Amino acid sequence: MLRLIIIFLILSTSFHAQGEVKEYPESGDYVILLHGIMSSKNALTPAAKYFRKQGLHAIVVPYPSRKISIETAAEQILLPAIHQYCTDPSKRIHFVGHSMGGIVIRYYLAKHLPPNLNLGRVVLIAAPNHGSELADIFSDNSLAEGIFGPALNDLKTSADSLPNRLGPADYNLGIIMGKAARIPWLSKQLPEDDDWVVSANGGKIKGMNDFILINGMHASLKRSPEVFYQTYHFLQSGRFNDKPPTKVIRKHIRFRNLKYPAG
Repeated sequence: MLRLIIIFLILSTSFHAQGEVKEYPESGDYVILLHGIMSSKNALTPAAKYFRKQGLHAIVVPYPSRKISIETAAEQILLPAIHQYCTDPSKRIHFVGHSMGGIVIRYYLAKHLPPNLNLGRVVLIAAPNHGSELADIFSDNSLAEGIFGPALNDLKTSADSLPNRLGPADYNLGIIMGKAARIPWLSKQLPEDDDWVVSANGGKIKGMNDFILINGMHASLKRSPEVFYQTYHFLQSGRFNDKPPTKVIRKHIRFRNLKYPAG
């Protein structure tokens, strides 16, 4: 159990100060970015800068993921941030979330989406859309509960867990999941393709418009040039690109090969 907790900490975290909302303004549509558990806005700075270069107005919204529930993050942080920073009604508002940030976005869209919001497209990266098998294990461990906070129980795979209660997507949704090298003892907990934290099939939900599997570990996906490219491509077209230009292929972890899986 201790070994699992250590590996989960290494893969899932970016130890930075929480900070305030950070804007990367441009003239195009808004794109709201949310990080995962035990992470911060710094983890999404490369993605935000990439989207700004493409002409989007990127807004990174941090939240204290270890201290509050997913519902609280959506209601008390994401909702006010949208009202404060997305002030031009002519611009569409896109959403991009990594890991637990994706579930915060899904909760907001399911529970608090105003009818007049100029909603664009949504991309969820390595999001445990049906919970994580590792959360099932850690939720019974007091040390893990103290580290990960109240959201740990939210992210279990049971039928009544929060992700499983959110239902299908009724918006334009693309899902990116990761595939990492297999680890024998971890594969017993994640028997399918996975990123060491979430299984690839566990990211799929009804109503999604497109899905792509990219080689990479859970934490590395939020900084992957491939993910940046595919996310932007979906925000613009509503589809991922099965044959991206070779210039966007980068070897970002040692387990990667230089090949795009089929979308």
